[in-house]
Amino acid sequence: MAVYRHDDRVALTTKGDGTNDFIGFQSNLIVVSKSTRASENMLKKAKNVKGKCAMASTFISYKKLVANGLRNNLIFTGYPVIGRQGKMQTSGSCLYSTSSDIANACAWDPRINGLFFYETTAIFPAVDKFRDFIRDVKELRDLNPDNFCSVDIYNGFLIRFIKASINSVFRPTCGFGGG
Repeated sequence: MAVYRHDDRVALTTKGDGTNDFIGFQSNLIVVSKSTRASENMLKKAKNVKGKCAMASTFISYKKLVANGLRNNLIFTGYPVIGRQGKMQTSGSCLYSTSSDIANACAWDPRINGLFFYETTAIFPAVDKFRDFIRDVKELRDLNPDNFCSVDIYNGFLIRFIKASINSVFRPTCGFGGG
């Protein structure tokens, strides 16, 4: 399955107070993060691929329900979500959470041994190299589709296309580890 997101610019006078509070970067109850991590570890140890697929399916359903953190005002009420650039291109509310909260934390907070995050970045110098990447992924998927369920737990493959610029500065993307 592929989900496409196309961001359009609208006139500054367009009404909307939308925000992007990306679900992966929201502060959550510590017990939820810890139990999710324990479930993942249990399924991994038992080599229960079907269980991981069920877990991934549940995550995807929830992300669709809440638009992966997009909010029209205080909650997600439907598309389109219109808001100022600074609120739509931000990461999430963990940036503003407090370390003194004993019930909630960012999922990657090493103090709680919460969720595992793995993120990687690939830059393709030409379109044909991207085509090769897609072909390789499809070949791996065809060998055993269930082995890709774990990818869905961790947001799938997020692919961004940007116009090349001679003046651009590229910085590597960092991954987060929960311990």
